[in-house]
This record gives sequence, C-alpha cells and structure tokens, in this order.
Amino acid sequence: MKVDRIVAGLHPGHRSARVLEAAAKRAHALDAELVGLFIEDIDLLHFAAMPFACEIDTVSGRRRSVDRAAMERYMSVRAAEMREALHAAAGRSAVHWSFRVARGTVADQLIAVGVEQEGTVLLLPPGADIDQPPRIVSRAQLERIALIVRGQQQQPILLVSPDAPAEG
Repeated sequence: MKVDRIVAGLHPGHRSARVLEAAAKRAHALDAELVGLFIEDIDLLHFAAMPFACEIDTVSGRRRSVDRAAMERYMSVRAAEMREALHAAAGRSAVHWSFRVARGTVADQLIAVGVEQEGTVLLLPPGADIDQPPRIVSRAQLERIALIVRGQQQQPILLVSPDAPAEG
C-alpha cells in the first residue's frame, strides 16, 4: 500500500529529534511527504493558567511559578526548535516536508490533520515507535482512531480511505 504522507505529531514535552530523523528516512524510503505537526497542548495551557501552577526543576529541585504567557513562550520556542530539527532531518533525507502548529488536544489535532490529508497517511502520535507495524484504520472509523491516540499507544496508525480494508 502506497503511503502518501507521514504526519509526525510533536509535543512540547517530547524530545523528538530522533523520531524526526527516523520519520524522514521512512518518508524517503516510501517516497512520501513528511508533515511535522507541533501540537500546543491546550491542557498544558489550562494548567498554566491556574494560580497554583508550578514546575520543579529536575536538577536543582527548585520550584518555579508557571503562567499561561510563559507556557505560550515555551511552546513557541519548542515549535521553532522542532521546525529546525524537521528541516535538518528532511534535508538529510531529501524529502518534501511541511510544518504546522496547531492548538488543542493531541488526539484531536493529530486526527484533524491526518483526515484532511489526501491519500494514505501514516500518523505518528508523539512518542510513537515508527519501527512498529502500524495499526490500519479507515477514515470511516474516526472514533477508533481517537481512542488509539488518546490511549497513548506507541504504535503508528495507517489512515486509509473508507473503501480500503481495515484491521479487525
């Protein structure tokens, strides 16, 4: 089955450079376009808006206050870093690529971008292991896709047209 696009979900909390390298190599091998989707997690932004929100530095153990503006700046910086990492990985693998930023829940945004893409799309939720065989899901089974992504499975999802065979 021909894969037209690989959509790599990127989250502010993940260090995704290795995933982007692997996704770029896979896109090259499949002659597919690589789409980086940086998801500004709305749940993190809601948390940061709470008056008690704080983070604990893992090295010093110090507590720092967090607010929504600081979280938005952090996400903006992480998105720029991920865009540069995608640019570099795609350049090394000589693949066509694009980068988008979306705000919402990880599952909803990954599914929305995957569904709007034409053809067969390989969705990589943040933290997914691209070397695992993908779960094949029809676009007609959107609820199932949402459950898979929300379940934070480390498995890629192959999104196919409604008339293609789906995994049982």
